[in-house]
Amino acid sequence: MRVYADTSVLISLILDDANSDAATGLIRNFRESLVWSDFLKLELFNAIRVRVAENRLSEANAEVGRRLAEELTASRKWDRTDPDWSRVLARANGLSVAHAAATKARSLDIVHVACAMELGVQDFWSFDKRQRALAVEIGLRVNP
Repeated sequence: MRVYADTSVLISLILDDANSDAATGLIRNFRESLVWSDFLKLELFNAIRVRVAENRLSEANAEVGRRLAEELTASRKWDRTDPDWSRVLARANGLSVAHAAATKARSLDIVHVACAMELGVQDFWSFDKRQRALAVEIGLRVNP
């Protein structure tokens, strides 16, 4: 079993925030593999840069976070994979047409869910309400 953990979970694993305890709880006893891709790396590192720009994180702590992210993805059981992006975007467009009005999911929320679908992942971890609603709507299992 592989799990797709979105940026909200990943950032909570490496930086102290309101969801850090929940993120740590998710991964603490997890023995399977988590998806890791260039897209997730972009999202994670961009989230760190935004926190610095908003003065919510010092550059020194941002560097610690980036190093921790690199160590985490190297040391844990991460499945390094990138999907076929043309297929992901086609799925994302279909999900948008079918579910955006009901879930109010944003474009990148939809892309994360489409990535999970394209990679054949059935378990989706997120702390984002709209993203979770979309994942549930299409039949993915979400974290409690």
